[in-house]
Amino acid sequence: MRWSHLFIPTLRDDPAGVESASRRLLLRAGYERQLATGGFGQLPLAMHAFERVERLIREELASMRPQELRLPVADALGIARAELRSPKQLPQLWVSGGDLLAFDADAAGQAASSENLKAALRRIFDRCGLPVVETGDGFMAPIATGEDVLARCPGCGCAANMKRAWAKALPQTVEDPDGDLPAEPFHTPGRKTIAEVAEFTSLPGSSQMKSLVLVADGSPVLVMVRGDDQMSGPRFLDAVGAYEYRPATPAEITGWFGAEPGSLGPVGAPIRTIADSALKGRRNMVSGANRTDYHLRNVTPGRDFQPEYFDLRRAQPGDPCGHCGTPLIAEPAVELGRIRKLGGDAFPFVCLAEISVERMLHTAIETGYDENGICLPRMIAPFDVVVTPVNAKDDALRAAAESIVTALEQSGIDVLYDDRDERPGVKFKDSDLIGIPWRVTIGGKKLAQGLVELYNRRTREVRDLSPAAAVQDLKESR
Repeated sequence: MRWSHLFIPTLRDDPAGVESASRRLLLRAGYERQLATGGFGQLPLAMHAFERVERLIREELASMRPQELRLPVADALGIARAELRSPKQLPQLWVSGGDLLAFDADAAGQAASSENLKAALRRIFDRCGLPVVETGDGFMAPIATGEDVLARCPGCGCAANMKRAWAKALPQTVEDPDGDLPAEPFHTPGRKTIAEVAEFTSLPGSSQMKSLVLVADGSPVLVMVRGDDQMSGPRFLDAVGAYEYRPATPAEITGWFGAEPGSLGPVGAPIRTIADSALKGRRNMVSGANRTDYHLRNVTPGRDFQPEYFDLRRAQPGDPCGHCGTPLIAEPAVELGRIRKLGGDAFPFVCLAEISVERMLHTAIETGYDENGICLPRMIAPFDVVVTPVNAKDDALRAAAESIVTALEQSGIDVLYDDRDERPGVKFKDSDLIGIPWRVTIGGKKLAQGLVELYNRRTREVRDLSPAAAVQDLKESR
């Protein structure tokens, strides 16, 4: 690819108002531009980088016989569940961008697909040189500007995205009343939130049950958690084996329960009911009565309603680890990929692996840049090498550059040929800024000696080699 044919709008100064180093550098180096409608759009350099990472993903999945498609995950799931009807059609692996869907005939096959996909993700991140931490269901990269939170336990060493970390419930602030007391309704006019009911009853949130009505992959579910806890959305999805969920609308809630939001509860609930494990063994708690402006006191899980129990509580830094009880510590991170099992016990059994190619690029930059710009590992860089004649008008330099470009391309190396009529300093600065791992520089004096310069962007090492030796060195460095 010739530089003069590629749109690379580099900037000399950092864009104002952009905090993260990776975003600043992507804008400066011409990988991205900020959109008038908000957010950021990718330009050719970014698309070349994405294409190379996606090529690597295909290589690592080749043994699983992946099939390419272009569908959102929800639509792909719908098609598969409607049209994959026999075990004879399985297993299958569908790939759409960074989403990998493995379909199996049984739970054993699903477990094997999960392990195979996780191993593939591990190899992909290793080959890209990314500093990942393996969590129970995926991989995260600790970086200071990360949008996620990595939860670590210093006691047992487990790690997880804080959104999915398993933490034990904190002690309740008031003990449950003694006795096998009957559930009874009481009037709570206008009291709909946990705080309002707590003020009305003089009972803290830990003595109440919070009701959440959600729609998971089209099916309604009532979720019960302790009043002073929050539900973890990812843990809920894992519990019910769904891909996505949304809150039920007020009209849906009224239609199912015959009561308005704020007065809902598990006793006599008309839809599937699941509860956080922290409610197991509790007694004589307060919940909604499924009657507008009424609640129930003395509700006992397991007696008054029979939920399915899961660990649904959203963890917080300092909460006791669910495995060993040691307080969790938190650090900023980015989630690069994760594995999910979908569909519960329904045929076909589905394993979903999600990889964020864009986050991989950002992580590579955050962990590899200097005062001159980006330093990308070869597997993520848009090109392996940039070939730069110092004077594009010099016939001898141009001929030597084009000969090297041809030799590299014939060896399967992705080359950016800087054929611009610019001063050498401009070319070198742009080359450093965009982060191509290697540069072959062709200058008049050294070429007369049969030499070119091979420059390593990350180490800044410069070696004088013959053109043939430079090509061979680049071939061996792949």
